[in-house]
Formats: sequence, structure tokens, C-alpha cells
Amino acid sequence: MPAKQFYKDHWTTIGQERLDRYRDIEIQVITQPDMAGRLLPMIKNMAGYARDNEDISNEEIDVILSTLDQALAEKTYLVLAPQFVVTGLR
Repeated sequence: MPAKQFYKDHWTTIGQERLDRYRDIEIQVITQPDMAGRLLPMIKNMAGYARDNEDISNEEIDVILSTLDQALAEKTYLVLAPQFVVTGLR
């Protein structure tokens, strides 16, 4: 089994086991639109991980980053980075 599939299956199982211990689970998705580029450093950092992982080609990553830079310069940039807040009772 490929390592990625093992980790996906392993963490999915662990997550489900932990989830089964709780009741009254609520999920909130919180985000604030970024139209000024404040999330761009985070995106570029994540792109570094994508390069290391090699699932996405360097050319594809470069296109994405240059598109974001161009959008920021043209004032058409919009990025949403959702934060998931999950609460429950034991």
C-alpha cells in the first residue's frame, strides 16, 4: 500500500474513532475574504510543501502563484482560507 494511502486510511480511522466518543457535534466554518494579499505568504509557503511532495508539477505551481500575483496587481485578487471549528460533548 502506498504511504499516502496508508496515512489517509490510518488518520481517517483514528478520526472516526475519536468522533464516535462525542455527541452534539457542531461544525462552524469561519472565513474572512482576503482582497489585499495578506494570505499570499501562507499560500507561497504551502506551495513549497506541494513542490516537496511532487504531486503537483513545479510548472503548475508556478502558474498558480503567478496568477495570484497578477490578480493582486490588477486588484482582482480574492482568497478564502476557511477555518473549521468543531465542538462536541463527551
